[in-house]
Amino acid sequence: MMKERFYILIVLFFSSIIIFFSSGCETTPVREAALPGKAVVVKPRKEPILRLETGMHTARIIISIDTKGHYLATASRDKTARIWDLNMGRLLNTFRPPIGDGHEGELYSVAISPDGETVACSGWTKFSEEDTHSIYLFDRLSGRLLHRINSTQQKSIGELAYFNDGRRLAAASNFSNEIEIYSVPGYSLIEKHTVCGNDIKELDFDQGGRLVTVCNDGTIRLYDAHFRLIYKKKIPEGKPRSVRFSPDGNRIAIGYGCPIKVVVLLGRDLSQLYSPDTKGVGNGNLSRICWSSDGRFLYAGGNYEDGSGISLIRKWSNQGRGGYTKYPACRKPIWDLRPHPGGGLIFTGGYAWGVLDAKGRRTRFQESITADYRDNLRKFLISHEGAVIQFGYKRHGKTPARFSITERLLDTDLILEAELAQPKLYAPGLKITNWKFKSKPKLNGKPLKLKGNEVARCLAIAPDRQSFLFGAC
Repeated sequence: MMKERFYILIVLFFSSIIIFFSSGCETTPVREAALPGKAVVVKPRKEPILRLETGMHTARIIISIDTKGHYLATASRDKTARIWDLNMGRLLNTFRPPIGDGHEGELYSVAISPDGETVACSGWTKFSEEDTHSIYLFDRLSGRLLHRINSTQQKSIGELAYFNDGRRLAAASNFSNEIEIYSVPGYSLIEKHTVCGNDIKELDFDQGGRLVTVCNDGTIRLYDAHFRLIYKKKIPEGKPRSVRFSPDGNRIAIGYGCPIKVVVLLGRDLSQLYSPDTKGVGNGNLSRICWSSDGRFLYAGGNYEDGSGISLIRKWSNQGRGGYTKYPACRKPIWDLRPHPGGGLIFTGGYAWGVLDAKGRRTRFQESITADYRDNLRKFLISHEGAVIQFGYKRHGKTPARFSITERLLDTDLILEAELAQPKLYAPGLKITNWKFKSKPKLNGKPLKLKGNEVARCLAIAPDRQSFLFGAC
C-alpha cells in the first residue's frame, strides 16, 4: 500500500511540472498544416498519456442518475467519467474522453439518459483556444465512445441535461447565456436559445419540459417547453447558485452562495412562497439543493458544518416549510445533490460520493484514497545528492513519509528533517516574483507565460542557479 502511494506521488508530481530556463521557452499544440483560405484544424494528441487507475475519482465530482435509479453517472476534473451500480456501489465502467495538457479533458458536466443506456459528458473539451468544446456520448454497458458532438460553445460546458422523454439533450456553458438543444439519437443541433443575461449558474427541466435558469445577473427565468420566456424575476439580493423544480413542477427552490439563504417560489409565476429555516449555518452556505423524489422534503448542503469538520446536509419537512434535521455527509463541502428514486438522496463532496436513505443514514460511501499535497511547500524536502525525498500525505505536510532511492525504502516512522533541505526559492540573479498562486509570474521583472488558465503553486531553483521549476495547475 505504501509503495502504491509513493508511485502516485511521483506521477502526480512530475505531471505537474513546467520547466523554465532563464532564456524562456514556449510550447505549441500539434496542428495540421493550414492551406490558403482554410482554417487551421487542431486535432487531439496521438501520443499515449499514461494514467494510474485508482478505481475512484481524484478530483471534484458531479453526478447524474437514470429514471429508475439503477445507475449513477459521475464525472470529474480528473478527466474521467464513471458509471456505478447505485444499489451495490460497484464501479461498472470508466469512460476516458480525449485529454491533453493542462485543463484539456477536464469534465464539468454529466448526464445519463433516462433509460440509463447513454452517458453524456463535457467540460474543458477543446484542443486549442480557437476551437469549440465537444460533448462525448458513451455507451453505458460497453464503455464505447458512441459519438462526439462538436458544439458551438467557446466556453467550457458546465451543464448537460436530458429532457424527460430522452429524445433531446441540452447543453450550456456556465460562462455564457446560450443553451443548445441536440436531437437524440442523431445528435444534430436543432435549437439554440439565449436564455440569460450572462453566466448560467444552473438550469433544470420539469416533467413537462419547462426550463428554469438562474444566472450571474441575479435573475431567475422561467420558459415553456418551446423556450418561450414566461416569467423572469430579479432576485433582490445575493448570488443564486442552484435551482430545482419540485417533482410536480409546482415549486422551484433556489440555493444561494451568499447570503445564507434558500428560497421557494411558485412554479407558475415565480412569486415567492417561503424561505426555509437557515439558522445555525454560521459562516457557511446552503448553495446546493434538491427535493426528495416524492416532493415532501427539501434538502440543502454546501459549506455547512458544526465545528466537527464534517459537512452537513439539512432536510426540511413539509416541502421546506417545516422543521429541519441535519445529517453528517463527508469531510468536504457538498458539491452536488440528487434525489434517490427510492427515497433519500445522493451527494458528492470533495473526491467522494455517497447515499443517504430517507432516515438520513449513510448507506453508501465511495471515497478517493489519494494524498493531499496542498500547502506542502515547506515540508517537501530533499537530500543534497537527490537520493532521499520527504513529503506529507496530508495538507500542510502532515503525516510525513520519506523515500530513499538507493535503499528503495519508504519510511513512515519518526521523521527527522535536519539533514534534508527545503526547495531554494531565492538566488542571486534570479528574482522570481508574483508566482505563488498567481497566473502571471515574473523573472527579473519579465512576465513568464503559463499555459491556459494555469496557476503557479510551487517553485524550486536548481543548485546551479541557471534554471528553475514551477509546479502549476
